[in-house]
Amino acid sequence: MLYAVIDIGSSIIKYKIYEYSEGKIEPVIIHDKTTGLISYRKDDVLTDEGIEVLLNTLKELKKYSDKLHVDKSYYVATASLRNVKNKNEVLDLVKKSLNIDITVYTGEEEAKHSFHSLRWIGVPCDEGIFVDIGGGS
Repeated sequence: MLYAVIDIGSSIIKYKIYEYSEGKIEPVIIHDKTTGLISYRKDDVLTDEGIEVLLNTLKELKKYSDKLHVDKSYYVATASLRNVKNKNEVLDLVKKSLNIDITVYTGEEEAKHSFHSLRWIGVPCDEGIFVDIGGGS
């Protein structure tokens, strides 16, 4: 089965497709799209131009998933949408326009997922520091 994960960050939208087979997960496609959503904020509101960039990018990525017959797609957002006052309006517009539901992670959820990802790929966690230096986190 093919699964897509679309991580909507403040600077980059990460598009990754994984194949799950026989209990193993293997990356198939990894594509990052620089959108700079953080630069489309005014008074902590995602501007109309920023919303258009988001919609166009998600439309393009959804088209890729459809062509590749992805079984399930997961759309998540971090500070890119978490920190804007019009978050709910943006989420409603994306749902209405593209039939996409976006899960917006809290800062704590984002940190936990990042930590578990490192553990899952086998990075030793008994000493050291992990720092997310994303555009808005």
